[in-house]
Amino acid sequence: MLPVRMELIVMRRFTTLGDILRYLRRTRVGGAVEYAAQFVGGLIRPELLESGATPEDERRPLPGDDLVPHPMWEATRAITIDAPLAEVWPWVAQMGYGRGGWNPLEREDTGVTQLLPEIQPPTVGDIWLDGPGCDETKGAFTVKAAEEPRTLVLHSMRNPLTGRELDPSHKPYLYIDTGWTFHLDRIARHRTRIRVSPRWAILPLRWIGGGDTVMQRRLLEGIKVRAEAAASRQLLRIPHTGAGSAEAASPS
Repeated sequence: MLPVRMELIVMRRFTTLGDILRYLRRTRVGGAVEYAAQFVGGLIRPELLESGATPEDERRPLPGDDLVPHPMWEATRAITIDAPLAEVWPWVAQMGYGRGGWNPLEREDTGVTQLLPEIQPPTVGDIWLDGPGCDETKGAFTVKAAEEPRTLVLHSMRNPLTGRELDPSHKPYLYIDTGWTFHLDRIARHRTRIRVSPRWAILPLRWIGGGDTVMQRRLLEGIKVRAEAAASRQLLRIPHTGAGSAEAASPS
């Protein structure tokens, strides 16, 4: 048991699960522990362990699958958003630490309720960071495809122990190769389907898949909430053109 003084220090520093996860990202074993912690969170909220993908979602190939052609683990997650395709894409395009954020539940992520005009659209070759303590050499994704308003593909090859980025053309003995695709489909005038597919070339453990599912579900739910709220505000600003509106607008 920790001394009372130490317990108070820990409680002041880590007030939420997000605080703990942000701290773990700075440690060498942080990635593994973070996934395990997310999996535990999924056991508390079982709906977060559901992929949301249909068998058809899982069968359809996605752009970027060739970046990790022989994954040891892959998954498809999906969600339907009641907003037009063009209004969902900006929320995907501004993701990333130091941009619009990855997880709307974390206080350090800034793009929770609004689009940030200062964020530049993604272009091939851009570097997106995982979180605090990351830079171009550690904990970074490279944008491999950015086709507005449908496809975003991210890729990273790094040392799983140190988080250091590696040159994909010179694969060492120990590495983790990750492809991460976001693909948007228009399924109706005001409805969009997002499919997300991570592919890993690393021997996974069960809790890695569970932890990844929880994080992806939170990310997708954040996009859904923000995009639908923005779409609702947009609809409220569109004037009605029916007969009743015309009569109301006519001078009496």
